[in-house]
Amino acid sequence: MRHPFARAHTWRLLLLPLLALLLTAGAWQVLPAQDFTEAFRRTRGWSGADGTYSVPLPDGRTLWLFGDTFFGRVLPGGKRSPETFMARNSIALQPGRAPRDLQFFAEPFYIERPGRHDEWFWPYHGVALDSKRVQVLLGRFQAVPRDDAFGFRQVGLDLAVLRLDPSPRTESLTRVPHFRSASDSVTAWGNALVLDGPWVLIYGVRDSQGDPGGKSLLLARAPRGHLARFGTWRFFTGTGWSRDPEEAAGLAEDVSNELSVHRDPSGDWVLVSGPADLSSQVLLRTAPAPHGPWSLAQKLLTAPEAADGVFAYNAKAHPSLSGPGGLLISYNLNALDPERVVRDADLYRPRFIRVRLEPGRGCLPEPRRAGAIPRLEGGPL
Repeated sequence: MRHPFARAHTWRLLLLPLLALLLTAGAWQVLPAQDFTEAFRRTRGWSGADGTYSVPLPDGRTLWLFGDTFFGRVLPGGKRSPETFMARNSIALQPGRAPRDLQFFAEPFYIERPGRHDEWFWPYHGVALDSKRVQVLLGRFQAVPRDDAFGFRQVGLDLAVLRLDPSPRTESLTRVPHFRSASDSVTAWGNALVLDGPWVLIYGVRDSQGDPGGKSLLLARAPRGHLARFGTWRFFTGTGWSRDPEEAAGLAEDVSNELSVHRDPSGDWVLVSGPADLSSQVLLRTAPAPHGPWSLAQKLLTAPEAADGVFAYNAKAHPSLSGPGGLLISYNLNALDPERVVRDADLYRPRFIRVRLEPGRGCLPEPRRAGAIPRLEGGPL
């Protein structure tokens, strides 16, 4: 059992300088991003979630996307109040680069099935159409009988258009035909989205269920602004582009179901994820092109909170909110015993860090450069 909330908060502040020192090794410097962590340590209304994707909007705002979310008061001892309820997803709007004046909204994505609550949406990543509309890929999940925190399975994939103003609402939902589910694997898309010239790059994950490390990174693309034109999606085969999603090649192994990909100012591409298992690590890979070749995973951090049934997962970067202080990265916390996150609200909130390298290189390592790099742009749709 952790200390009561107020005492735990005091000790966290005292330990921050020590934590920063302990996480500095070699060229890496990993610092707690307390401004963002504290912004999501709330005791009223939105009081904890996972997911934690960010989508930059053209008007300077940021849209945050979350999975299972607690709404309700947190009592002085850290326990959630009896009136607390869980929404299957939530969003937040951040008006500027600093994590202030956040507005939270419960369950903008929902399935209309009167009287049934065994199917729901967890959001993957999104991309802005303009400052008022965002396309979001949604995993469609169903409950399965289990006694731990993993009583679910993905059964589909949807594309939502979320209208943000004057208040957020789902404008449309469309099933994505490229989702695949078999007895031993699930393939989803939208685990990360990247705008790249005329294209939207659509990263996917093939989850070979039953293999602890069997999660492979995939890549597709579609014309920018036209994700809903599913017939225009093309899938990277390792040497070129195909209309057939079954031909998508694995580009990196041992990734998490949620992750991020972005292009660094140096021109290198950066993949941030967790591992496929629950070893609570934050991993970083680099590549000279969006399809690779990806470097071996470099461990940035093993979450210091992970112990005694508490684990970290689904790390991802937030490049639009990063700067000279380092690359902003989040990871989620949870517990194997679901009741623990009710008794201790602090076990189910995102944590943030900033990662820096030596001066002159920014926050990223050199990528592995090997072999010929196929052209990404060009070619028929």
